[in-house]
Amino acid sequence: MADEKKAFHLILAEKLIDQLERGTAPWQKPWAAGESYLPYNPTTDKTYKGINSLQLLSEERSDPRWLTYKQAQAEGAQVRKGEKGTQVQYWKFEEERAVKGADGKPVLDAAGQQTTEVARLRQPRVFFATVFNAEQIDGLPPLARKSATWNVEQAAEARLNLATVKHDQADQAFYRRSTDTIHLPGRGQFADALSYYRVGLHELAHWSGHPSRMDREGGNPFGSPEYAREELRAEISSLLMGEEIGIGHEPGRNAAAYVASWVKDLQEQPLEIFRAAAEAEKIRAYITERTGERSAASQAAGQTAPASPDAQPLQPTPKETPPVSASPSKRTYLAVPFGEKNAAKSLGARWDAERKLWYAPTQTDAVRLSRWLPGNQADAGQGSPLLPRDEFAAALKAIGMQIDGEHPYLDGKPHRVVVDGDRAGEAAGFYVCYGDGHPAGYAKNNRTGEEVRWKAKGYTLTEEQKASLAADAAAKLQLRDEQTRESQAEAARRVEQQLRGAKQARRAPYLEAKQATATKGIFADQENKTLVVPGYDAEGKIWTAQYIQEDGTKRFAKGTRKEGCFHVVGGMGELSKAPAIVIAEGYATASVIAEAAGRRAAVVSAFDAGNLEPVARALRVKFPDKVLVVAGDDDRREPGRNPGRDQATKAAAAVGAKLILPTFASGEQASDPKRFSDFCDVKVNSTLGIDGLKEQIETALDAALPTPEPTRAVSQERPAKREVQGKARTGRGDGSR
Repeated sequence: MADEKKAFHLILAEKLIDQLERGTAPWQKPWAAGESYLPYNPTTDKTYKGINSLQLLSEERSDPRWLTYKQAQAEGAQVRKGEKGTQVQYWKFEEERAVKGADGKPVLDAAGQQTTEVARLRQPRVFFATVFNAEQIDGLPPLARKSATWNVEQAAEARLNLATVKHDQADQAFYRRSTDTIHLPGRGQFADALSYYRVGLHELAHWSGHPSRMDREGGNPFGSPEYAREELRAEISSLLMGEEIGIGHEPGRNAAAYVASWVKDLQEQPLEIFRAAAEAEKIRAYITERTGERSAASQAAGQTAPASPDAQPLQPTPKETPPVSASPSKRTYLAVPFGEKNAAKSLGARWDAERKLWYAPTQTDAVRLSRWLPGNQADAGQGSPLLPRDEFAAALKAIGMQIDGEHPYLDGKPHRVVVDGDRAGEAAGFYVCYGDGHPAGYAKNNRTGEEVRWKAKGYTLTEEQKASLAADAAAKLQLRDEQTRESQAEAARRVEQQLRGAKQARRAPYLEAKQATATKGIFADQENKTLVVPGYDAEGKIWTAQYIQEDGTKRFAKGTRKEGCFHVVGGMGELSKAPAIVIAEGYATASVIAEAAGRRAAVVSAFDAGNLEPVARALRVKFPDKVLVVAGDDDRREPGRNPGRDQATKAAAAVGAKLILPTFASGEQASDPKRFSDFCDVKVNSTLGIDGLKEQIETALDAALPTPEPTRAVSQERPAKREVQGKARTGRGDGSR
């Protein structure tokens, strides 16, 4: 009776400790090939998973069938008197409940019956059941062993083909994390093919823990508790895989060396066996799923798996590691209410300061922190926490916005969406919505001018629901960012391919009008009418290209990334050679500034005002010791608006750069703001001309560089410069700088 008062995990831990010391724990025993010993329920025909599988395997029964008392009776059988059942547990994460209308009354279907819905539970509930082995039941039919449905060696080979396997060891088998490779002795050194695959599956379990896959902690020294825990997961998962495909299981060659560590771990942390069993089950599922994905891909490509290892050479053909779509930096965000942050932190949660959310750093932590996964935080008492989101979505659709499965986000940040009538690439819809407290938001259709100010109707979110909404939004934004990066990478490859056959630009109407030159790396179409300006990141990788028509119309290659990308006048090599870097907006402006700066500065085009700050930040990181100068436009075309000056000021402040704006002769800018706004206009449209431009750039660089160049000898050019400088001073009356 004493055992019945103990917690489930304590009972199992004590039992496994005893079996470990006797060498009879489930993963310490050999299991014959060709038959499955994994416990299953013959009524539901489902295999017991995770901790329940270990619990029933540890009972050391020869029959894998387990039923409840009532299930046995339903089969016309009877549990023998005096037999003691074995406890299993299961978790309930959702429940079915009646749907009620806004008036609180039941909602009926067309037949007048109560309608129901499935809702996630805020706190999952654990239930226990008692099951009996078939050996304890009279009246059941004899066990009909399930035979493998296909060649077991073929199944094992398909799994091992997921990884890069090297047969370069005489008597060792191991997984090397640094090279992401499995190392095995040659096939001929094993007693038979099944022994080879059993060892291979153990190492494949370790392979699954790489950061690009399941991201389990690795690289721990031999003999450490962490090393032993990883071995436990590999042993259990290889047992599950071997039984699943019918090759059986044999204990790892070094399993005995970890017994003391496993016993000590279970004595100090009985719940460790739950974590190990859960992760082992996930390892099995992960590998099985990806084997199916790869097999489907091979069949689609007209390939078939080998019938058996006997039909192929002992040394398999080298394989590349399969591409992995998941990013190692991907985070699992958690719905942690403020009052539960300390509990989450103690279980391994970490804080994302940028998004102001807790997250699980690894898959292991995600299992341990599963109670705070967004799907587990719905409040069973108040209904789905997404009701305000659905309500706001309806308001957005009412003013012509096209809302998909991602939008709207209740995260307090501005978002753009497509509206009815938008052309490809346009997003004329704007909204911002706050999910805190009483949800509220604002939206505007900039195509029609319609706007809406929205508040949720009498619905106040709980702390749990607010946390769940925030975590859900962060996860979706993260997914959207990943998809965007993938599509941008593909678009970049397309641009790079197109530029391989492009010709260097010589003369073009747009450049001639701006009195700018096409330097190295600027391309053009066959008629020299359309310019192509490639955009690179700070590492020199091409991401985009800007196309400039002869009338000045500009567009970027479809689907490419512009943010943080730029073009260096004369080529990327100029950045490392020059003592200063000047950042301007368009290419023509950058080109004339480069003409004025000479060898004193490298000049880059950020393409537009909105990209000045991202480019400045990228260059500051790449060149922390260089002087940065932001050369902004002075856009006075509309009263009260000056995007060029505002964005340039912001960019300069962000990285500690010097800000310069163009200066014109007296009255010029006031008379025609459109013709007098950037440094290109100083050269082309102003009476100051190229000499005035050079004077402005040289003065800015003299002030910015820490060690000015030596004073130049007086030449015949000096009086002319004094005259230009005097003209520039006369321009102060209209506010020009």
